[in-house]
Amino acid sequence: MTHDPMTTHALLTTLRGLRRRRGYTAINVLGLALGLTCCLLAGLYVFDEWRTDRFHAQGDRIVRVVSEIEEPNGTVGWASSVGQPVARVVEESLPEVEAVARLTGWNTASIHHDGAVVVDERVLYASADLFSVFDGYDLVHGDPATALHAPYTLVLTAAAAARYFDAPDPVGQTLTLNDTLAFTVSGVVADPSGPSHIDFDVLVSWATLEARGWADDQWFTLNSYLYVLLRDDADNTSFAAQLEGVTMRGEAGEVSSSGYAIYNRAESLTEVYLWSEAGGFFGGGATGNPTMLAIITAVAVFVLLIAGLNFVNLATAQSLERAREVGVRKAMGAGRGSLVRQFLIESAALALAAVLLAMLLTQAALPSFNGLTGEALSLAPLLGLRGLAVLVCAALFVGLAAGAYPSLALTRFAPVDTLRGTYQTGSRGTWLRRGLVVTQFALTIALLAGTFLVRSQVGHMRTQSPGFDAEHVFAVDLRAAPRQALIEGLPTVLAQYEGLPGIEAVSAAAAVPGRDLWEGQLVSHVGQADASQSMHVVPMLPGMADVLGLDVVAGRTLSADRPADVERGLLLNETAARRLGFADPADALGARLQTAGQNDGIVTGVLADYHHYGLQQDIAPTLSFVAPWAVRYAALRLAPSADLAHVRAEAETLWAARFPGYPFTSFFLDADFEQQYRAETQLATVFSVLAGLAVFVACLGLLGLTSYSVNRRTKEIGVRKVLGASAWSIVRLFSTDVIRLVVVAAVVTGPVVYLIAERWLDGFAVRVDSGAGWLVVAAVVALTLAVGTVAMLALRAARLDPVDALRFE
Repeated sequence: MTHDPMTTHALLTTLRGLRRRRGYTAINVLGLALGLTCCLLAGLYVFDEWRTDRFHAQGDRIVRVVSEIEEPNGTVGWASSVGQPVARVVEESLPEVEAVARLTGWNTASIHHDGAVVVDERVLYASADLFSVFDGYDLVHGDPATALHAPYTLVLTAAAAARYFDAPDPVGQTLTLNDTLAFTVSGVVADPSGPSHIDFDVLVSWATLEARGWADDQWFTLNSYLYVLLRDDADNTSFAAQLEGVTMRGEAGEVSSSGYAIYNRAESLTEVYLWSEAGGFFGGGATGNPTMLAIITAVAVFVLLIAGLNFVNLATAQSLERAREVGVRKAMGAGRGSLVRQFLIESAALALAAVLLAMLLTQAALPSFNGLTGEALSLAPLLGLRGLAVLVCAALFVGLAAGAYPSLALTRFAPVDTLRGTYQTGSRGTWLRRGLVVTQFALTIALLAGTFLVRSQVGHMRTQSPGFDAEHVFAVDLRAAPRQALIEGLPTVLAQYEGLPGIEAVSAAAAVPGRDLWEGQLVSHVGQADASQSMHVVPMLPGMADVLGLDVVAGRTLSADRPADVERGLLLNETAARRLGFADPADALGARLQTAGQNDGIVTGVLADYHHYGLQQDIAPTLSFVAPWAVRYAALRLAPSADLAHVRAEAETLWAARFPGYPFTSFFLDADFEQQYRAETQLATVFSVLAGLAVFVACLGLLGLTSYSVNRRTKEIGVRKVLGASAWSIVRLFSTDVIRLVVVAAVVTGPVVYLIAERWLDGFAVRVDSGAGWLVVAAVVALTLAVGTVAMLALRAARLDPVDALRFE
């Protein structure tokens, strides 16, 4: 290996120079490191979201079949599931298909083993060919070809198997589900090597469904989730064309007579999580938020850009302080090439130091970031050869970009001019620095404005009434109870809860606000199925509307004292009444309607509209009827003076006595409903943190530039002081230029930010009036911080003794 003495000398000189200019070094390294830290955290999060479902080797040949639903009024909706016969028809009639996998949810299952009961919401039915389609699921125990063939068999994930069994290989062991059904463990799946939109602990064989009387002939019962493995030579265009008409070509009289049309579409497996039109998967599967990813990425890039501009700006400004050094070196025979190399090595060294610091800061910030996002991210993706190569290349690029201009600009001056101090830098460097400052503060103002807007929107949704009274409502999750015992003993359970001190009213329903209800149920006037309307349905017990504090705009709520209400009574919300053709809610009273689960019902009351989900969504048409067999939650209205902790303890004691061994789960409705705003709250927090970092980095750069400017104008300050200038006039001298630059930044960024904000707010059913106030506030905050930063240094310089200032060299 050859030794280059010039490079060694340049490195040594670089280290000495950086140590001598400690303040400049610290500001540059810290600013760039903070920007890189933001980008690394965002990059880890985006990468983790992007790799969802990409651990299957044949994933590029897997598609999910979904349903596009055209309603009679022309409205188009989507379902991530398909009708029951679709899988059979696709497998038998489409030549491009190699294998199909069907999934459907069990809802909540109680799993018994060795006297313990565990309630698991991640239990799915899966068809026999699941492991042929999804080759990324690796069975560590059992045969993938037969594991899901026989009825009353199931496959566990490795994590679930460890919870239930001490033995390393539980194949052949028995688990009891829902109190009475005995299942044999036929396999154990290794924990997936990557995230998936399909989330499960237990896979129960599809043959179990068939053995229990599963009907495979209901085209309009969209409860089957279908995944297709296409052949290597499949014609995707032909497959999509044939797939589209499967439902409407089948025996779909129910669909046609309802006035609806269903078309099947194919979605690539790798697109399902982030870009599916139809949404996620039933039973715990997640859906990504591409808008959130785009915003986080953009904000992180903004912060990095601010840090990078700060780095370049400081490098440019600092280089002018070294003009005399350049002159001495050139007078001693140094060539322009060696000087350029010296500047570039210094910039690259600073950038590499910033990368190392950024890695340490990222590792330190990951626990808090994971708590915010709910992920379990690590630095592992960055520690591989590819990740490190990207980081080093990025550092070198920033360093070389920062060192290029000053090195080329300074080294062109003649040595005699730099030694005399008569060289002219021209206006180009000044305008470059001003342009960079404007860009920095434009991005900073955009981030501050985004923070104020997102927080304002979240606060607006939280302060608006959702249409029900969530305060003082305590809910008990009944899904964990043994089903038959719950149905038979439900009146007694509710009566016991109502007898607790501090309880004003008790009822139960299939869903409370914020929890999943029945979606896409067809409702029509009796005898008019061709004019059906798709609605949300919430089966409930009498009194539930009173517990939730729902307002009645016409008629009355359902009463347990009226047998006709229990057998046939219906409640509509205002939106549902309008959809069914009633201009006045009172006109709906007495109307005879039919829907699944409650045929030929009679409307007894119309409720005021309320938001079952967060205020991001429009209010859906909703129907309710009495159905004790469908309830999943008990709701207890508490007196304002009730002791909340005591009520919860008493409710748990009653549960333990009634359902010994079954876990007790409860929540307060107001706190639980807040989860509807979790994504927006996360976004607000991300904006706040990153905007704070952006402001800090921008002010850090301004601190360095002002320090440089004050040093260059020390004699001028002394002269002005001798001539009678006050300290505040000196501050005004340095602040005026900064004020102009920040105002220009606000004017430039304002219209763009406003248009983006309007587009974001359009996605909310209930939105704040954006206006321009938050833009003005953001600009004022940025201006105040910028002027404060400059004034601090200028004031300190103005207080120096004029004699010392005039002697300054």
